[in-house]
Amino acid sequence: MLTYKAMYKFLDEGVHAEVLDFPGTISFGNNLQEARRLLASALIDMAETNIMQGES
Repeated sequence: MLTYKAMYKFLDEGVHAEVLDFPGTISFGNNLQEARRLLASALIDMAETNIMQGES
C-alpha cells in the first residue's frame, strides 16, 4: 500500500485538503472526515486519469 502526505487547512467554510506528493489532487469537505474521504477519492481519480493519459 502506498502512503501519501496530505495537508489540511481548516477554514470557516470547511476543510481544504491536498495531497502534497501528488500535485493537483485537492478536495474540500464540511469536516475533516469528509475531506479525507473525498481526498482519497480524488487521489484515485487523478491516478486513473494519469494512467489513461500514459503518464507515470
